[in-house]
Amino acid sequence: MSGTAALLLALAGAVPIAPPVQAPAQYTVKAGDNLITLAGRWFVRSDSWPTVQRLNRITDPYRMPIGKVLTIPRELLKSEPVGAKVVAFRGAVTLAGKAPTLNAPVREGMAIATGDGGSITVECADGSRFSLPSQTQVGIARLRRILLTGDLDRVFATSQGRGEWRVSPAPTPNSRFMVTTPVSVSAVRGTGFRVGYDSSAVVGVVEGTVGVSSEDVSRATPLPKGKGVAVTTAGVGAPVDLLPAPEIVRPGAVQAAAQVRFRVDPVPGARSYVFEIGSDAGMIELLAELRGSGGEVAFDGLPDGSYFVRAAATDPSGIDGFAKTWAFERLALGAKPPEAIGRGMRFRWSGGGDGARTYRFSLYADEAATRALIDNDGLTDTAFTVTDLKPGSYWWRVVLTKFRDGKAIVAIGELQSFTIAKPE
Repeated sequence: MSGTAALLLALAGAVPIAPPVQAPAQYTVKAGDNLITLAGRWFVRSDSWPTVQRLNRITDPYRMPIGKVLTIPRELLKSEPVGAKVVAFRGAVTLAGKAPTLNAPVREGMAIATGDGGSITVECADGSRFSLPSQTQVGIARLRRILLTGDLDRVFATSQGRGEWRVSPAPTPNSRFMVTTPVSVSAVRGTGFRVGYDSSAVVGVVEGTVGVSSEDVSRATPLPKGKGVAVTTAGVGAPVDLLPAPEIVRPGAVQAAAQVRFRVDPVPGARSYVFEIGSDAGMIELLAELRGSGGEVAFDGLPDGSYFVRAAATDPSGIDGFAKTWAFERLALGAKPPEAIGRGMRFRWSGGGDGARTYRFSLYADEAATRALIDNDGLTDTAFTVTDLKPGSYWWRVVLTKFRDGKAIVAIGELQSFTIAKPE
């Protein structure tokens, strides 16, 4: 499939499929080439040239027509490792059984595993990259370049979990970038897609085109951008449209509460939703991921800072749809129960960290917060005392203004209530 990524989905029951067969390399004969010199320079064993002679029906190994295309089994050709490195990771992650470091090399034969709350992004030398969220296991089965042809040969084996793959255009027609699961093989070229595996495989195409077949990549049917497919032990499902990206309700609101909460408008046909938080819009540094069926999630433990949130809807087959990303600010602002001190009430709060910041304390006589009894702005302390309050119900809140990177960020605290009882 020239110019098209290909996806081979094998029907293999509960038994993992065999490793993908290496397609032979192709080399165009140039002036001065002969099979003996090619074998001496480029073959793993110089005496294996008769295999190539028979395969290509060459009469004289010393004389080959210029322009003739030779088919050569890849296992006969010399290759060299190609580079990949860790560009981001967080939480419980192991690389070859050890904790990774930033820019740590990723090599053929290594295994990557992410635990609860862990994530990692790996980038190849050509700019292709993949990101793995929590509870995912991927082995680096092949990471090489064929010296004779320059073909890149990269194979990644997913045994559990999900991954997002962004593949740069292939440098040669016969380069391959494969992602396998126990029931599928995905061979792609210059596209963006997601693969997940948990007793069945799911694939969603967000860029480019992927071919789908239950037998042979060469006979794959193109699956264009915006389509997805599920593969079970019963076979390959029919292609479906990816669900549209959901819309987050008030995505730009500063996240001031103890938990960072997001809610989306319902997407027809969605079984659940996935929310991801990253320090960059491309989610290279994935900080947290949550899935929920109700369209609302709450993240714990996110420190103050600037972040991005990405949301997608998941269909009944488990295929994630298109995603949309928003920027947001996290500026935690906590309130403590007021304390009676003599004839007054002392209000305390926390949040803002170091640096320039001010607080606004407001006390209301109604739950709608329309009748302000006190509205004091420009405070720098995290406490305020009010005296001589009469018995009754009151509501109060604090607004924090913090200056970060030359801009003012305003966090509005939750409305709190308290009651002063009448003396007996």
